[in-house]
Amino acid sequence: MAGRTKLGEILSVQAARTHVAQTPALYFADEVYTYAQMEAACAGAARELHLRALHTGDAVALALPNVPAFVAYLFGILRIGAIVVPLNPGLTLHELTWLIHESGARAVVTITKLARQLVSDRSSTPSLQHVISVDPGKPLDCPTTTIDMEIGGDADDTALLIFTSGTTGRPKGVVLTHRNVLANTAQVADRTALSSRDRVLTVMPLFHANGLMNNTILLLRAGASIVLQPRFDLDEFWRIVGQFRPTYFTAVPTVFARLMDAWDGRADTSSLRFVRSGAAPMAPSLQRLVEERLGVPVVLSYGLSEATCTCTMNPPDATRRAGSVGRALGDEVVAILDADGREAPPYEVGEVAVRGPNVMSGYFNAPDATAQTLRDGWLHTGDMGYVDADGFLFLADRKKDIIIRGGENISPREVEEVLLEFPSVAQAAVVGAPDREWGEQVIAFVVPRASGVLVVDELHAFCRERLARFKLPRRVHVVASLAVTSVGKVDKVRLRALASGDASPSEPLR
Repeated sequence: MAGRTKLGEILSVQAARTHVAQTPALYFADEVYTYAQMEAACAGAARELHLRALHTGDAVALALPNVPAFVAYLFGILRIGAIVVPLNPGLTLHELTWLIHESGARAVVTITKLARQLVSDRSSTPSLQHVISVDPGKPLDCPTTTIDMEIGGDADDTALLIFTSGTTGRPKGVVLTHRNVLANTAQVADRTALSSRDRVLTVMPLFHANGLMNNTILLLRAGASIVLQPRFDLDEFWRIVGQFRPTYFTAVPTVFARLMDAWDGRADTSSLRFVRSGAAPMAPSLQRLVEERLGVPVVLSYGLSEATCTCTMNPPDATRRAGSVGRALGDEVVAILDADGREAPPYEVGEVAVRGPNVMSGYFNAPDATAQTLRDGWLHTGDMGYVDADGFLFLADRKKDIIIRGGENISPREVEEVLLEFPSVAQAAVVGAPDREWGEQVIAFVVPRASGVLVVDELHAFCRERLARFKLPRRVHVVASLAVTSVGKVDKVRLRALASGDASPSEPLR
């Protein structure tokens, strides 16, 4: 795989290989860019940044949608040894300026509209010296003249500063080194047997850790091809699969649920060798349905930005375990810790902890938060789960997601999986809401299948057969769609707010 100590050398190494240089690195709409062309675009971006007096160690924010320019500037920033700060271009100006200020970014690369807004609001971002505007509809500039530049950065230098989603408070900046990213992408490549023969459909946002690591850096290191889409489009998805014939794609469970709900059996999936699901837990019932209809394995994985991206993963072969997010990747240790910080035996639920070369160096300018998360040699994830006798990890819930009703601990995921077994339910999310008598009550949000009618009384009876009385949802909100974050995770912070107020009509389940 290209890149041994520096992420910025990946494209130059690939372009120097005669058997790789003219192969497709990136497909986007009607555009096809070879590795040689992507290297040229990256070198041009690096030159532009260098001329603006940006150097090794400077933070550069990258707020672009899924377009080829994102990839060019990503590697252009890394080429000069600067630090990439990926940001969601869909954020408000207030949110963006706060993140730019927190990161101390000296420059930002973004779309024209946001560039104008940032220029007019410089008082909120005193560190910001350069605003680089990109027209996302314009093809990449791939100069034919060679641009010679020394590749900056070292293995233990900071490569990326990724802000967490903020679902547990204000976003924190995760500091990842070149070594972290190179280690984690090599681990995933080994588990999935990734090679230059792979062509991967990418609908995940590139500003997210999964899009960056698993759908961009990983693939270009391996010499594979990226079929980049601006976003997930249900109406176009299977046509694109048929046209570009990817060997796999990655999506969140909500996307898989929508694909299955609209399934008509006509899609050509013969090019796929597996599909990946990440970023959120997938219900076993949905996994079985996807595998049955697509005829390929669903590879479930688990990870978090603090561990670069991926910690555990099922192999694509028959040894995977239904309902499990797989075993630890190579050169990594995943353990379950009890309340006293000791490793728990198989099948005992505790906190998931991680140790390995992919674990972050810490949170940016947050020593107390770093000390709380990185302690005793472990990354404490805040997620709950257990491992079986063979080391396969099964997730329960995040500590903060556990619902405590009348002293009884209730796993939202357990309730969600029962709801998803009901034939008329396409998606489900369960949260806790404050209750004066019981402390918390179980509140469910369900999306009905497009092809069916959801009768709440029937759902209630279904749940009563499968759940203890104290686990039954007190209220069920039937909604057209679930609130989700920018990367497709169910936004339980928003759902808790809805559950705690008079959000919408609901039916009680007594």
